[in-house]
Parts: sequence; C-alpha cells; structure tokens
Amino acid sequence: MTVAKVLQLGSDELAAAGLGQPRLDAEVILSNIMGVSRLELLVHNDDEINKAAQKLFKTHIARRVKLEPVAYLTNRKSFYNLTFFVDKRVLTPRPETEVMVEAAIDSLENILTQKKEANYLDMGTGSGCIPIAILYHLPNGLDKRIKITASDISKGALEVAKINARNYSMIGKIKFVHSDLFKRIDPKNKFDFVTANLPYVPENRQQVTPEEKSIDYEPDVALYGGEAGLDVYLNFFKQVGKFLTPKGQIMVEIDDEQAEAIHEMVKEFLPNKTIKVIRDMAGYRRTVVIY
Repeated sequence: MTVAKVLQLGSDELAAAGLGQPRLDAEVILSNIMGVSRLELLVHNDDEINKAAQKLFKTHIARRVKLEPVAYLTNRKSFYNLTFFVDKRVLTPRPETEVMVEAAIDSLENILTQKKEANYLDMGTGSGCIPIAILYHLPNGLDKRIKITASDISKGALEVAKINARNYSMIGKIKFVHSDLFKRIDPKNKFDFVTANLPYVPENRQQVTPEEKSIDYEPDVALYGGEAGLDVYLNFFKQVGKFLTPKGQIMVEIDDEQAEAIHEMVKEFLPNKTIKVIRDMAGYRRTVVIY
C-alpha cells in the first residue's frame, strides 16, 4: 500500500470519529513511524509502505480515534520552535503557554540589565518546556547569567524534564527538585523570577469537543485544581512571597475565567505588587504578570 493510500484511509477514519484535523494527525503519525518529516512523506506519496509500518499506523490511528493525544503516540511535541519529548507522565505543552515564555524572556532580559545574575524558579515544570525554551532563546549569552531551579510534585514528570534538558545540553544548567509547591524549596534561596503553570482546570468542567476530551489521557495531578480550579494557586500565593527577592517577579498561567480571583489572591498575599494580564492568541486572559 502506498503512502497516499495509507494516509487517506487513516484521515478518513479520524474524520469519521469527528476529530478536527484528521489529515494533519494522520501525516504526523505516519511521518513519525517512517522517521521522516511531513514534507519528505508527501514528496514520496507513491512509495510503498511495509506491512510492519502499516500495522503500527493502524494501531496508532485506533488510539487517536479514542482521543489519545497525537503527542503521546509520537512522543514528540513542538513548543516555541523546539521539539520536546513527552509521554503520559506530563501534560503536552500548549501553544497558549508560549505567551508566558515570550513575556518571561523579556522580563529576564530586563532583570539582567540591573543584576549580574538572576535566580529563577519554574514551579510545576512538567516536561521542562518553559525553562528550557526560555534558556534556549535568551540572547547574547544571558543564559550563562541565570541560575534555574525547576520543581514538580511528580517524580515521573521530572524524569521527562531531565530527558528534555539532556536533549538540549542543559542538564547541568537546571537544578531539578521533587517538591509539592515550596515544601522542598530552601527558604533561604530567594528568587528574582518565578514562573508557574500549575493545575487550574476545575474538577467539574465538562469537556465537550474531542480535543477537550483528550485531556482524559493526561495526568490528573497536573490538570485539576479543585472545584473552581484555584486550590493549588491559593496555596502557591500564600507561600511565594517568602521566596522572592524584594523586586521579585512572578508569572502564572490561568484560565480566562479565573483572572479576577487571581487578582484578589495577589491583593491579599502580595499587596505591594502590581498586576498585568496578557492575552493569548485566541484573546483569552492567559498569563498574569506580578511585579
């Protein structure tokens, strides 16, 4: 069977299941199995595919029909122009989180105009995509002037983050800490900058579209933040002030509907800080900057 025929059968099956990007999903899955880029795959449309590759493709399509994220089938996810290893131990990096990375790079550049070195904490690091993308894209050798700690409640997530750090030659540049929020973070270690993409999905939220339902495959501990999705952030804001330098900055990712509640938490626990909200590409309030 040719590449073109296999892709058509796969995309037809995904379309019948109501998935939003059936052709793209089929191409990504098959190109990963064949070990080539999507462009290379399409250039060789008339090439024959061996039986083993066809069988694996069929298995992956069946898993995708059941709404398993493509990233878990390929163990790859693009984020901020980098490719990260992912599996079921971590959330798949989201495009909306790139807003935080872009803002964080600007903030760290600014901090380093005022200090020789910046101490940076990424809490709830998951795959490590946020600190790794920041470190990779900092200009003019500024990455050498940043001390990074990345923490997570999940040992499995930290194992994945270390794989990604190793893939980008950063394993010695990031200190990984297994910690439930600040429990294992040294209070004597004050941070100039903190990013946190903590669980914020409300437990009772109804997932309607196939894309939304696919989160059932992702780790609950990284997704759900209690009834309103704010439990983890409440605990975070109760403690974070003790770990900041006097001018320390914070960036957190939230759901659009939580912006007001987060504002109230900051007013209560960090009354001397100013808040700015950044919207994602879809126009939703996504990143809260506290400085």
